[in-house]
Amino acid sequence: RDIYKKVSGSVRGTEWNPVQIVCEKCGKVSTTKIEKFDGKLASYSCGDIEWTTGCGHKGEVSPFDGRAKLPWKVEWAAKFKIIGVDVEGGGKDHSTRGGSRDVADTISREVFGNMPPQNVPYEFFNINGRKMSSSKGAGSSSREIADLLPPHILRLLLLQKVPQRVIDFAPDGDTVPILYDNYDTLAREYFKENPSSDVTTLFNLIHPKSLFELKTQHFLPRFSQIAYLLQMPHIDLNKEAEKEKGGKLTDLDMVEIKMRTEHARLWLETYAPEDYKFDIKDSVPEQVKSFSAEQIKALTLILEYIKSQKILIGQELHTKLHDIRKELNIDPKLFFEALYISFLGKTSGPKAGWFFSVLDKNFIEKRLSEVVG
Repeated sequence: RDIYKKVSGSVRGTEWNPVQIVCEKCGKVSTTKIEKFDGKLASYSCGDIEWTTGCGHKGEVSPFDGRAKLPWKVEWAAKFKIIGVDVEGGGKDHSTRGGSRDVADTISREVFGNMPPQNVPYEFFNINGRKMSSSKGAGSSSREIADLLPPHILRLLLLQKVPQRVIDFAPDGDTVPILYDNYDTLAREYFKENPSSDVTTLFNLIHPKSLFELKTQHFLPRFSQIAYLLQMPHIDLNKEAEKEKGGKLTDLDMVEIKMRTEHARLWLETYAPEDYKFDIKDSVPEQVKSFSAEQIKALTLILEYIKSQKILIGQELHTKLHDIRKELNIDPKLFFEALYISFLGKTSGPKAGWFFSVLDKNFIEKRLSEVVG
């Protein structure tokens, strides 16, 4: 009681006890009040409190073996000692002067005779700019985020910034694909002969033991490309990955592809924005009727190039598209909008060169011929 008062200014009356019995009848904890403790058994009653009702039961029980709990500030201090904690952070709101951490640290020293662990206050984890709060139902739940991201990608999200910076995670934007791209960049650096110490440290920290195998160099397909390919039922993901890699897939390559495929599918079903979703139209969209002469000219040159090729290779098509755009000096927005509208009926879509290289070549020729007249 003295610690609560001197550290936080909170007054605990003489009826307060730093142990809460679990009612044997109704199972509630917050409604019980200890009336007597002889060192072995605690006499208690279960009554109404401000925000809930008790069952009225009175009993006598040992507070040990799971039949009672400590208030969390006391429990926090107890765990410091029992578990042997050396470093433990907490949200910055717990580390304000006279706050929860000050109370727990003082209890740790003065009640349990234990030096509290090094405190590392950290910023909030925000979802779309809002602090996550399980009690208020704000943001996504930690369970949803843990399901959405595999362990090493989630750990990268949490560890790539210093603790004093806010983590603002927007699962319904492009944060997830960018996070995977950041991981791929980190991995490529780690796989170099002499990666920097910071890269090595971070890469090692984000891989739990269950995923140690991923620290061996292997092929990393872009998450965004897998998300696009999943929406093309006729595409064999492994074959496309082999083409992208330029060689046969290893067992570890297959593990990576399977993991990314499962998480990309979940992301598409739950959070992915419309920019990452598409539906190839069965017929020419009505919007093509409003194309300008320069857009039609651009599509005509693209059609001529595609007809001249035996097969379409993503990077080569990507380069050619930009060459055509520069040759015509057409606004990039108008150029690519014409392409996407012709096939998807909307003004944006996947990376054009790669996207069209995996579509059926005859289908592309037919659609562009219909559009340009």
